[in-house]
Amino acid sequence: MAYEQWHRLAPAEGYPPTHERPHILKARRYTRPESPATAAPPQPSTLQEGAFCESCLSFADECYWHCHGWRCLEGAWGYCNACMQQGRHCTHPLYPVSHLRTLRPPHDTTVRARDPTKTAFIPMPHLTPDSYVNLPVLTDCDVCRRPIPPNNTRFHCYRCSAGDYDICTECYYSLVATGKIAQANGPNGWRRCLQGHRMAVVGYQDVSEGGQVRVTVRDPVGGWRHKDDGGSGGGGESAPPADGSLGMRCLALWGYFPQEDVTDELAFPRNAEIKEVEDRNGDWYLGVYAGQVRLFPSNHVRRL
Repeated sequence: MAYEQWHRLAPAEGYPPTHERPHILKARRYTRPESPATAAPPQPSTLQEGAFCESCLSFADECYWHCHGWRCLEGAWGYCNACMQQGRHCTHPLYPVSHLRTLRPPHDTTVRARDPTKTAFIPMPHLTPDSYVNLPVLTDCDVCRRPIPPNNTRFHCYRCSAGDYDICTECYYSLVATGKIAQANGPNGWRRCLQGHRMAVVGYQDVSEGGQVRVTVRDPVGGWRHKDDGGSGGGGESAPPADGSLGMRCLALWGYFPQEDVTDELAFPRNAEIKEVEDRNGDWYLGVYAGQVRLFPSNHVRRL
């Protein structure tokens, strides 16, 4: 972001060669050395520098889902693959990237992916330039085991296999037609998987940078605040709530990050979309962001 602002504020003739460039802060963290409880000598701590998940803070250079369009915090925002799979991410399109040094088969089968001079790097405002490349979308259906074409929508369960569970459209309609999933729990009802969890509808769209971005076409029926999932498939006996009945939507005008010991307040960046919002007392709202249902101050957002 600093470089973007630096370029925007440049005079028409450009900065002189001696003009000082902005100072950029990079995310770094030392890992803890392993416990010396075993006979093996403890491993030294190592420095991690690069992409970190905004939900769980894990190191995510191998697979980082960047908030596409530079929306959340003007693009200085993204998630690890585990949080993406489990729905702990923003509502904006997510672009999968990886640091060049982490690539391995099947993602680096071409020479272009290994040769920096022939690689199209993905610019992100908070990460080192000329370091991150697009990752292709590779997803198999967990019913028929066939690859799902990148541009096809699929039904995604946030809970089965820790979120690594997708059903292609053909298989899902077939499961309903054969009675393995009840009509009331099918695509026109609660949209449940074989284990009774409510599923999202996920798709991918081509972008000018190359590759695809992941978009959530439809959230789980009833939203994140609905509490009937126990893995038993219950809830199909009642009509699912309409999408428009799940509360307000708000746009974050400023970021809000509560202190580490506060567990009931919602953290979010500027330009975040907060959903299923309920006005609690005028000063505080209850809402959902990145799969978390918590309180947040109403003066940080505006209603959409």
